[in-house]
Amino acid sequence: MPSSKRHGKAKIKEWVQAHDIHSIVDVGPGKGGYAQLLGDKYKYTGIEIWEPYVEMWGLKNLYNKIIIGDIAKIKIPESDLIIFGDVLEHMEKKTAYGVLWRGMVACKHVIVSIPIGKNLYGQVHYGNKYENHLSEWSFNEIKEKLRWDMAIEEKDFGIFAL
Repeated sequence: MPSSKRHGKAKIKEWVQAHDIHSIVDVGPGKGGYAQLLGDKYKYTGIEIWEPYVEMWGLKNLYNKIIIGDIAKIKIPESDLIIFGDVLEHMEKKTAYGVLWRGMVACKHVIVSIPIGKNLYGQVHYGNKYENHLSEWSFNEIKEKLRWDMAIEEKDFGIFAL
């Protein structure tokens, strides 16, 4: 689905506002939820794999730049923050870890919001085959990988930031 649950969004907004953030890369912006949540004080780059979402959700009105492509195959622009909001579960784990590490190299801070223990294989919305979940994650599996500044399990979501 091109949007995510509201779980943890207030914590994410609070975390972003508490850090020196000026530019944000939003991977898989869908409907542009993070640009709407965080407001227009940031310079946004959206990386969207499903081109029809750009026009469907008016992403050019929310983002300073839109890149169409697969985050696993394109260069990640340097930025203060990269947000993987409900994105990593749409990749095989090996690919997702590689993308996460590349994001950490290109950007000063990283936020991950991801469904925990929820298998939604076969979910396709608006004809977007990339909506299908290819991996399932546990909270501790992600928490133990890095020294996160914030690691919160809220209902069936994990929210992580560094």
